[in-house]
Amino acid sequence: MRFKISCVLLILPILASAVEFRAKKTIETEYGSWYNQYGIKEDSGTVVEDKISVGFSESHFRGGFEFLYTAKLNQEFGLKNTALALISWKDIGFESDKISATLGDFYYTLGQGLIIGMEPMEASGRDRRIQGIKIETKLPWFKMSEIWGVPWEIDRLQKNYNVLNDTSDVLFGFDVSTSLLSNYGISLSGRGLRVEMEDTLYTNLGGIDFEFRHNWISLYLEAAQRSGWMSRKLHPSRKKYKEKSGWGIYSSLDTYIGSYGFNLQFMNYDSLSVGGIGYRYNLLPTINQSGYQIDEGQKITCNGIGFQVTGEKTFGDLMLTLSHSDIGNKDTTEAKRILEYYLKAELMDFYGLLKFLSLDGVDTHFDKRREWTGEIYGSFKDIETTLSMQKVDVTAMAGDPIIPFMDIGLAIEFPIYEIFAMCLDYTRRSKEVIEDAPGTEWYGIGVKIEPSSKVFFEVWGGKEKGGLVCSGGVCRWVSPFDGFKVSLNMTL
Repeated sequence: MRFKISCVLLILPILASAVEFRAKKTIETEYGSWYNQYGIKEDSGTVVEDKISVGFSESHFRGGFEFLYTAKLNQEFGLKNTALALISWKDIGFESDKISATLGDFYYTLGQGLIIGMEPMEASGRDRRIQGIKIETKLPWFKMSEIWGVPWEIDRLQKNYNVLNDTSDVLFGFDVSTSLLSNYGISLSGRGLRVEMEDTLYTNLGGIDFEFRHNWISLYLEAAQRSGWMSRKLHPSRKKYKEKSGWGIYSSLDTYIGSYGFNLQFMNYDSLSVGGIGYRYNLLPTINQSGYQIDEGQKITCNGIGFQVTGEKTFGDLMLTLSHSDIGNKDTTEAKRILEYYLKAELMDFYGLLKFLSLDGVDTHFDKRREWTGEIYGSFKDIETTLSMQKVDVTAMAGDPIIPFMDIGLAIEFPIYEIFAMCLDYTRRSKEVIEDAPGTEWYGIGVKIEPSSKVFFEVWGGKEKGGLVCSGGVCRWVSPFDGFKVSLNMTL
């Protein structure tokens, strides 16, 4: 409360002389029924979300805040199940050619995220932020940033908002980069993060990254080391904390020769993740097209090792992309592996996408999952069409028989008038697989209205499949939905 009162006192004199004002309002309403992963109706009612973002700037000063209100109304009893009203200070600060400072909420990601990666994860419904102070300094040959603050997270799961800010951890971080070797195409950065926990315990992370760019070749390498203590709050144990060290390496090589392109990625992580399941302070990259990552979604060990190799070739207006990745873990007591093959062909406004996946022992909603997916997308006279097919073999629990199923889907979006567009989608499954999503048919119809670049309105009604959604290696089960949705976005 004291922090937010201080922010108000700082913002008032700036607003008095503001010369630029911007605002964005978003209203989203959902009405219908949600189902759990066993096909049972979990709730029926209305969810209303109202978000207002306001920003301003004057000379070197800038700032803004966001007001979020969400409520879930139970249809059967007419009672609010959950309600949340939250003011989030966005970017109150000062900015000049040599220094910038931010007070309030901010996102912070360095390199590929091996040290720290606090950012939104839209597909999995998570918004990770830091509340505190960020300072960035620019010198002739160096750039430096420092942060101090506490982590918090908005977790939107099954149409409920949970604000996770009950941790006592405090984050201290810095990053230093130099341009001394920029004439040779070389950039160097060093960074660190210290997590102060209760009982005077801590976790330290340190790392460097190296990047080289010259004409047809680009090389990136990042390495990180961890030491200190790990929280045991989310695991049954007599000890609240235990000592834990770890390390991680991520690298990427790109080359372009004529009409050929080549990319090679490599990852090797060993107990590097920090922050536990509820808070993940670093965001380790996965290296496959599907976004799966061993251990990243459910555990905090993350001991994966793997590579991805991708090749591209251009034939006139046709571009072909072929990729293969292989990720495994280093725990011999519970061997897991993810294999993926990916093929994409693109021709002008029409392209076909064909992707093969083989997932074995993935630590997600299933013990084992093998699938292949094919998709063809076309655009003709502003009519967009997508035909998809997915064949999946899954094992829900160890020892259970394999459950095979196939999905075939069609999505069409076409203009009705200059500012109107209609979208239709339909998916049919060969048989019901409760473990993945209840039902065998899903369909929807919607209308989009966009009178200008500052106003967007959409109405959609039908059934959504739900099921497993993966984003950045974090996999979550999304509740199926039956009803309609209304969305309005306005920018001033």
